[in-house]
Amino acid sequence: MKKVLLAGAATLALTMGAAVAHAQDVTTGYVGVNYSDLDGATLIDVQGTVSFDVSENWELQADGQIGSLNPDGAGSSETIWGPTGHLFWDKDNFKAGVFVGYQDLGDTLSSGTTIFGYGVEGRWAASDAVSIGALAGWGTINLDGAPDMDLTAYKADISIFSSDNLRWDASVTRTSLDWGPFSGDSTIWGVGAEWQLSDRPISFTFGYSSASTDLSGASNATTWSLGVRHTIGGSLKDRDRTSSPFLGLPFAFGGIDGIFGALGSSLQDLVDCFDEDQSCPSNTAINAWEDGFDGDFNEEDLFCFLGSCND
Repeated sequence: MKKVLLAGAATLALTMGAAVAHAQDVTTGYVGVNYSDLDGATLIDVQGTVSFDVSENWELQADGQIGSLNPDGAGSSETIWGPTGHLFWDKDNFKAGVFVGYQDLGDTLSSGTTIFGYGVEGRWAASDAVSIGALAGWGTINLDGAPDMDLTAYKADISIFSSDNLRWDASVTRTSLDWGPFSGDSTIWGVGAEWQLSDRPISFTFGYSSASTDLSGASNATTWSLGVRHTIGGSLKDRDRTSSPFLGLPFAFGGIDGIFGALGSSLQDLVDCFDEDQSCPSNTAINAWEDGFDGDFNEEDLFCFLGSCND
C-alpha cells in the first residue's frame, strides 16, 4: 500500500509540475494526503488538482486521485484511482461549466468495478465571505459480468469564509441508482472545514458526512476524513474565487458512501421483489436484466461487501 501511495503522490506531483511548467497562467491547485473512515472501511488516498486559463474567460481544472480502500476485516485492500476534468466559464462572481470523470474501484464490488460520470456545475460568490455551488451529474457503474448501473446525482453546497484562510463547508447530495428494474436512493448531508497556515502553503482539512437511504430500519452510514495539503496560488479564498472550485469523482456523486448507500437501497428493492408479499417489476423487465449477467459475476462478493452475506 505504501508503494501505491508513494507512486500516486509522485504521479500527481509530476502532473501538476508539468502543468505549471507549460501553462501560461496556472492559477491555483493543491496536492494532499487524506485518511477516511467510511463506516466499515478505511481509505488512504492522495488527491491533487490544478487549474489554468485557456482564454480570457475559460479555464480548465484537472483532478486526480489514487488510494487504498480496505474494508474492515478484509484480508486485502483495493487500489482505487481516477481522473476528472472540468471546463468552465469564469466571469466576475460566476463560474459555470461541465465535467467528465472516471473512477476505478478495483474489485470492490465483485470483479472489476468502474464508474464513468459527467455533468454540469456552477458556483457563485454571493458575497465576500460566502460562495454557493450546485451540480447535476449522471453516470454508470460497470461491474464485470453484470448489467450496468445508472447513477444520477444532484448537489448543493455553501462555503463560508471566516478569513481568507479558514473555510467552513456544508452540502446536501441526492444520489439515485437504477439497476435494471430495481432502484434506490441515498441522501448525503456533509460538513467540513479547511484551514491554511498564514506563512506557508500548507492546509489541513476535516470532513464529515451522513448518508441515509430509503431502506426501512436502516441506520445512516457516516464518513469522516482528515487531510493535509500543499497548496498553489495564494489563500483558500483565492483558490475558491479564481480557480479550482470544483470536485472530482466520486465526490460529485456524494462520495463512495453515498453511492454504496443508493446501491444498498437498490439491492433491497431486488430482495423485496422476491418476497411474495412485495410487488415486482414485469417479468419482461426482470428477464432482460438477468440476461445481462454472465458466469464471471460473483453476486456473493457484492452482497458481502454491503453487509448482507449469507450465513
